[in-house]
Amino acid sequence: MADPYVLVDSSIWVLCYRRGTPTEVAARVRELLVERRVATVGPVVLEVLGGARDENEYEQMREEFEAYHWCELSAATWQIAARDAYELRLKGITVPLTEVVIARVARDNGYTLLHRDRHFELIGRQIGLQTKTV
Repeated sequence: MADPYVLVDSSIWVLCYRRGTPTEVAARVRELLVERRVATVGPVVLEVLGGARDENEYEQMREEFEAYHWCELSAATWQIAARDAYELRLKGITVPLTEVVIARVARDNGYTLLHRDRHFELIGRQIGLQTKTV
């Protein structure tokens, strides 16, 4: 049985909002949207909306993100993500902190993280995160 939700990272959304989106990426995201299985989290929304080219694009994307399953970040999630970042750094693995938070949310909710960012593979091996690239 498929995961209830798939947390779609900004590395995928950026491709979806560009012309010439790779066919396999567009098909996978479309499938998740039709099945209503897209999950998101604040740091992903921040990255995507923060990159909007103009007000119209910003509003269009904002409205679309309102339809997705929203994962809330608790104080405990931030604490665990901080520990993850610390332990990764001790092992010589340096990754953006927003990606540590995104990975932790996906892991704690039992969601697969759909991405195109090598950092998630590094993080995933350390915290037991299920990832999928397209």
